[in-house]
Amino acid sequence: MPRPLEIIFNLLLAVIAIYAITSSILVLFGYQFFTFPIKIEVIQNLSFDYIRLLLLRSCVFLTMAIFLLNYALYKRPYSALAPVVVFCYSLSFFEFISQFTLQNTTEYSSNAFAMVFWLIVGALAHYKNKKNAQTIFRN
Repeated sequence: MPRPLEIIFNLLLAVIAIYAITSSILVLFGYQFFTFPIKIEVIQNLSFDYIRLLLLRSCVFLTMAIFLLNYALYKRPYSALAPVVVFCYSLSFFEFISQFTLQNTTEYSSNAFAMVFWLIVGALAHYKNKKNAQTIFRN
């Protein structure tokens, strides 16, 4: 890829990563961040299902941001299980944090079983991914 095109590509990845991180974290404070048109709005629908969808959206955005940053820093792909690991850990993280933020202002209540379940799945996938990454990325 020509150098100017690579710089533009990396800048676009940085903008997407910043958007993803901002969108994932603002949900915990009761806001949504939209891109087209660019705006920040207070979460209006406080139902359980809607909050669950926002937490899943946050997990997806955070997973995407982590992989974009990894690509930008190391210029190498992860194995196929790495997105599962990151998603499970971020889902556990957002479930835990929602106890102190969203649960106070909405009818949403986080589930301790869900947090433990996703942590276990993430840890098992992390272990398996670590073994695969060592065989894939040998020098």
